[in-house]
Amino acid sequence: MSALPDDLRALVRDEGRGVAVLVVRLGAMGDVLRALPAVRRLRAALRNARLAWVVDRPWAALLRGQGAVDEVLALPRRSLREAGRWLGSLRALRAFGADLVIDFHGNLRSGVVGLLSGARARLGYDGHQQKEGNRWLLTHRAAAGERRVSRVARNLALLAQLGIAPEPPGGTVLAVDAAMRERVGARLGGGRYVAINPGASASQAYKKAPIDLLAAAAREASRRGLRPVVLWGPGERADARAVGAAAAGDAALAPDTPLPELAALLAAAV
Repeated sequence: MSALPDDLRALVRDEGRGVAVLVVRLGAMGDVLRALPAVRRLRAALRNARLAWVVDRPWAALLRGQGAVDEVLALPRRSLREAGRWLGSLRALRAFGADLVIDFHGNLRSGVVGLLSGARARLGYDGHQQKEGNRWLLTHRAAAGERRVSRVARNLALLAQLGIAPEPPGGTVLAVDAAMRERVGARLGGGRYVAINPGASASQAYKKAPIDLLAAAAREASRRGLRPVVLWGPGERADARAVGAAAAGDAALAPDTPLPELAALLAAAV
């Protein structure tokens, strides 16, 4: 497809002055995090632009406070059950007034979100990184490149279509507030600890490590003077308890932690 319009290219060269850019990466959590380096690079290059990120509601808390975008627009995942929230989200989407959409997701839903935003330029992937007809909802497409490329690198490469060098910014993926880190540490009772995660997404349960292996890791950590803390999320409490039982008292379940606190818990682990 054709290059971006000259006026948008000019605005990008002027660090995005006067332009509104909408980032679309709806989920899942790991893919949202792997889009964050590219969005931070976008923020650094377009200092004068307004940036918003459309994401599924469960992951919105991860993005707030990161400084990468000016607004986080949370979409309900069950639109039919949450019709009122969906209409409110649609109004917020239109009110943002996007000039350009960057679709890192590449499916039908993300394409529809970009279309409904009203942006006149919608950039995304061609080839294997798009599905469900997403490519037909874009105005500009970029080759997806080789299949065996990390999502972080692929997301950064998409920015080259805007003349932005695909160089990741320094620092950690998630910025963790020091005060929150202290609060989480206090909830865990202080001291040095290791985090053990027995869970995996419901569709990829084959990725779970064996319970006995995790329990052995917990016992070894305890032997070395480190407190093992077993993480769990929705639907994962049984797996966490199984690790604790197999570790025979050498592992403790993490407290119920919202996502920002979970990030702090992981950041403070040894």
